[in-house]
Amino acid sequence: MKMQTIQRRAEFVSVDEYLTNQICNKCKSKQLNNISIIGSKRRVHSVLKCESCGTVWNCDVNTALNIYGIFVYKSKHDNESLPLPFKIPSED
Repeated sequence: MKMQTIQRRAEFVSVDEYLTNQICNKCKSKQLNNISIIGSKRRVHSVLKCESCGTVWNCDVNTALNIYGIFVYKSKHDNESLPLPFKIPSED
């Protein structure tokens, strides 16, 4: 496909990845922790458990689902705002 054709068929939505790897996609809490191997203090950095809802995530899957959710939200809200859990605090 030529670039002009793609531009006519696609909509660009900018997604800031702020907090997408720190918020549980299921319950939207910021209580994700790396799990530890039983009998060891070593943490598995690619696996996260939400202390709020108990969901266990692959960190990349959770992040991808959060980014997708932001994309869907922004595309329905004229690309203007972010869902509440992902809003960047304003600098006052």
